[in-house]
Amino acid sequence: MSYDDERKAGDIEKASLADIQPEANGAASPTELPPSPAKPQPEAASDAQLAPEDDKTCERESKTKVHRTSVIHNTFSETQTHTPGAAAYRYSSTARAEETNYSNNTFEVTEASVMSWVRKAVKGLTSPSQSPAPGPNPEFDKPWREVTWSVEEKSQILRKLKDLQPGTAQVRELKILLHGPVGAGKSSFINSVNTVLQGYNTTGALAASSAGKSFTVEFKYHRLKKDKPGSFYPFVFTDIMGLEPEDYNGVQTEDIVKILQGHVKGGYTFNPFKPIDKDDRSYISNPGLKDKVHCLVSVLPADKISLISDDVIKKMKTVREKARELGIPQVVIMSQVDSVCRLVQEDLSKIYTSRKIKEKMKECSDRLGVPMNCIFPVQNYHEQVTNDLNMDILILMAMSDIIRFANDYVEDQVYNANEYAKNQLYNE
Repeated sequence: MSYDDERKAGDIEKASLADIQPEANGAASPTELPPSPAKPQPEAASDAQLAPEDDKTCERESKTKVHRTSVIHNTFSETQTHTPGAAAYRYSSTARAEETNYSNNTFEVTEASVMSWVRKAVKGLTSPSQSPAPGPNPEFDKPWREVTWSVEEKSQILRKLKDLQPGTAQVRELKILLHGPVGAGKSSFINSVNTVLQGYNTTGALAASSAGKSFTVEFKYHRLKKDKPGSFYPFVFTDIMGLEPEDYNGVQTEDIVKILQGHVKGGYTFNPFKPIDKDDRSYISNPGLKDKVHCLVSVLPADKISLISDDVIKKMKTVREKARELGIPQVVIMSQVDSVCRLVQEDLSKIYTSRKIKEKMKECSDRLGVPMNCIFPVQNYHEQVTNDLNMDILILMAMSDIIRFANDYVEDQVYNANEYAKNQLYNE
């Protein structure tokens, strides 16, 4: 660059800088760093003539000058060419803008400061002290009820059931009564037990695909075949109409009590409007031990325990209280466990490590008053057409205790009757 060109560039810088200098008494020399300008003052006016509104106006104008100076300075700094003395002018302009800014006691809001405030706010909202505590682990560290999930265990239970004989000659078949609300899975449980025993899909007890009105309307005995023709297991299921909240829908509570006592023959058709009476041809006037129920099984769906009406629960409790008076053992089958717990739905062998299943069993125990060791969660066969090992083992575990309880009851009844007869003979 020639000497004349350098002089022209210097003149341009001086002219541009003169345009952005704050209003002052004189112009600053382009070759020297001028002193910082004094605080801008409003136009001449006496204190008496200056109203409070004028003070605010002057202050706003002063701040506006500072802001305009800073903006112009930034534009000037970005568009200036790298010529001798340009850095000194940029420093001088920046220093004057900052000094004017602080002298007017203003605060410049920048993008960096805004982002800093945002980061602090977000950090405060997501701090560990304010974040919600994590929920409990859905799975226990170890099973709270031991189960052996193996083919050998299944075969062993099946063999015991096949070899079972009632504890007294007075009873040829152990009678198991299932009761519960409509759609609980009573008929499905009977079919599931039969599927496990036979080793293939069975539908002996007709079951509805959805809950509405009771699908079962007749008191019927379900006998389960053994592997030989004409051979049956020494226990039978009695399936009855489901319980409903209304008094004139579903099975009558008094009918269930009569069945417990052995007063009702198989084939009786339930009448929702009135219970069986003594003149009915299906009524047994003097039932024996073989006619009575030997174990009462309440069936409740795991996914609807909290939704079952209090009226239905009250009816079930009435039946349970009568069974207790008669000394009949009681068991609860909690069905549809796969519908209430995703962990169990994916792996049925985790049923006794599932926190959700245990909570449902506790809820079932509280509503019906049945101890936890008499509640058995199962998954009925409803869409499967081949046997599943884990499903079979859970069903067989429940059946083993049901049959054992029923057989113990029969033996106790015979023993007590014999003792009573001996005492009567002795007293005579």
